[in-house]
Amino acid sequence: TYYKEGFTRTKLSRAVNEFKAKTLYRGEWTLMDLRHSFAVNFLAGGGEMKELQRIIGHDSIFDTRRLYGEISVASVQTLVTNPFE
Repeated sequence: TYYKEGFTRTKLSRAVNEFKAKTLYRGEWTLMDLRHSFAVNFLAGGGEMKELQRIIGHDSIFDTRRLYGEISVASVQTLVTNPFE
């Protein structure tokens, strides 16, 4: 975090609620959407699948590949029209 403290679930919920309160995005979404968005952007930016597995916390690389294996920069650029997707 900004103050070099551990990032807890409570702090994340507080940050998400502040974001929602500012109405920067009016659509329906959950914390899993935030996680998925991170994963897609990580891979689109050239991140490695094995590193994503470690960050996301999957026990098996097969789970990570099953969910995000077909993501590439080209596919992200053609599919995503909303910056919050």
